[in-house]
Amino acid sequence: MDNAWTQANPGLGMIIGQPETKVGNMFVNFELPTGETGKFYAFGGQPTEMGPVLLYTEHLIG
Repeated sequence: MDNAWTQANPGLGMIIGQPETKVGNMFVNFELPTGETGKFYAFGGQPTEMGPVLLYTEHLIG
């Protein structure tokens, strides 16, 4: 679309494609004996993703 708004704001136009993101995951499993037959078990994780936000808007100018 080529109108007055896109000409006045060229850096805010549409970019098509996959954004550049950095993704990381860390998951941990832990087991600790608590006696002859018992044990303590724990697990958990943390995913992370850093990158630009995907945003879709339409400017309706009448």
